[in-house]
Order: sequence, then C-alpha cells, then structure tokens
Amino acid sequence: MNKHNKLTQTINLIVSGGLMLGAVTTASAHVAYNKYNAHNSFTATDAGGNGPDGWVWGRNIGSSDDPAAASPGFAGTANDEAPFGYIGAAALNWAAHLHSSGSEVTVSQQDAYDRYGIYPDIDTAAGAWQDSGLPQGWSHNTDIGLLKSNVTQYVHLAPSVIIGNQFANFGITVFKGQSLSNEQGGGYSHHASWNRTQPDPFDPLVTVVGEANPFGIKGLETVTGWDDTVDEVHPFTFLAEAGEVYSIFLGGSGGINWNGQHDGYALDITTSAVPVPGAVWLFGSAAAGLLGYQRKRKSAQ
Repeated sequence: MNKHNKLTQTINLIVSGGLMLGAVTTASAHVAYNKYNAHNSFTATDAGGNGPDGWVWGRNIGSSDDPAAASPGFAGTANDEAPFGYIGAAALNWAAHLHSSGSEVTVSQQDAYDRYGIYPDIDTAAGAWQDSGLPQGWSHNTDIGLLKSNVTQYVHLAPSVIIGNQFANFGITVFKGQSLSNEQGGGYSHHASWNRTQPDPFDPLVTVVGEANPFGIKGLETVTGWDDTVDEVHPFTFLAEAGEVYSIFLGGSGGINWNGQHDGYALDITTSAVPVPGAVWLFGSAAAGLLGYQRKRKSAQ
C-alpha cells in the first residue's frame, strides 16, 4: 500500500467514525465487542442464566452517569468507547465496520479472542426472535449488533450455531438507524415481546413482525427487512448505503422456548457489489465511441 492510499484510509476511518481510531488497519473489515459478561473460556455464557446480555451502560441501568453500573466498554474501539457514537439504552453486543468493497468478517467469540484476547457473550436463545409455542419472540437474549459500510454494497448475513443444542434456524431483522436515547425510561425494555404475527389488543407497545422500534427503542424508523429462516446456507441480504448505520437484531426462531436453549453463534458477514444497470454500460460505450469519433475528426482536420 502506498503512502497516499494509507493516508486516505486513515482519513476515511476517522471521518466515518471508524471503530479503531488508534492505528491504521489494512483489514477490509473488523468487529468491536461489548466486554460485558466477557469470560475466559470458549462457551455460550449468558452469565449462567436466562437474562439479557450485552448491556452498554450497565445491567438494568439505563444511565451512563452511574459509574458503579457502567459497562466495561468495548474491545476494538478507541478508549473502549461505544462504537459509532452509540448512546442508546438498548443492549448492544457487537458492531461491524466494513471499510471497503468486498469486505468479509465473522462475528464470534473466536474472532474476538483472535483479535482482542477475550471471549465476549455472543449467544442467543432458541425463541428469542420467535418462540415456537407463542405468537411472538422475546427481547431477552435477542442479540443486537450495529453495522456500517463505507461503500454502498449488498451485505449478506449468514449465522450458524457453534455451541450446545442445535436449533433449526435464526431470525434476523435489520433496521436503518440505531437506538438514540441513553435513558432506559426513554426507550428500551428487556422484558418486551416482539414479532407478533398480529397486534396485541391488550398491549399496544408490542411490535408486530417487521415493525420499527421494537422493545420501545427510539430511532429505528426505517425497516430494511426481516427473515425467520436464516442459517449458514440461506443468508439474509440487504443493501447497505455508504455511511449509514444499521441495527441487526438476531435470535433463534422456531426453537423450543426463549429460555429453553442458548447457543453461541458465528455470524459470517460477506458483501457483493451493486450491479451497474445495463443502460449505464451502454451510455459509457456510446460516450467512448463519441470521444473516439471526435478525436479522429480533429486529427483529420
């Protein structure tokens, strides 16, 4: 890499809110991990129980002003700060930054250990996205990640179970934007149900499948899409616009119960280019031909 390209890459990382501002990286992508519940063994933890994980400002505490409840921060960011300027009350497990076209990265405990020497709490419950016995999923153990791409490209999300009991498939919902409020009362409940097939007449705050702002979160106004049959063979694909931050909600779908199975997962993130319309190619060919004609005509004069 020449000096000009390296300088350009450094500037792009800073301007775009890069996760690792302390050093120049030649990697096409990387992930930052929440260190809450981080441990020293390769296993799905969930702190030994069924409660939520990945808290940003502290377990059940929605304010960043309480140092006793403060999260230990993120591995992979400058000064352990929250990625992409995140101030939301919602739990946040990881954040992926795609620096260039053709980026690839895996979100997993092994990736975190290889990069930062920690095993973060990267797991989800079988019925977190959709409970098999009930008409909804649960915010408990629905993992939330952020994703940002420096270039406009298609992003493919392919999760697979790596630890413990197997469940059939995952559910993924992608929203444009990120949680805005850093006060828990201002927009997040880890006890909420979501992804109901139809509205709950007794609870207007319950979100239906594909509806924006689940769990009472504020800031996720544009739904990019959802799928409850995702696995390592059938990825979820969406178009990531350059510079935009997306919220990725991931949980087991159709499993035994939201607290019946907990599995660590590996989320492979790959990308592909946006096809250029044929008319553009035709326009380019016509323009090239016209330019050649003008040059030939000029030389003949």
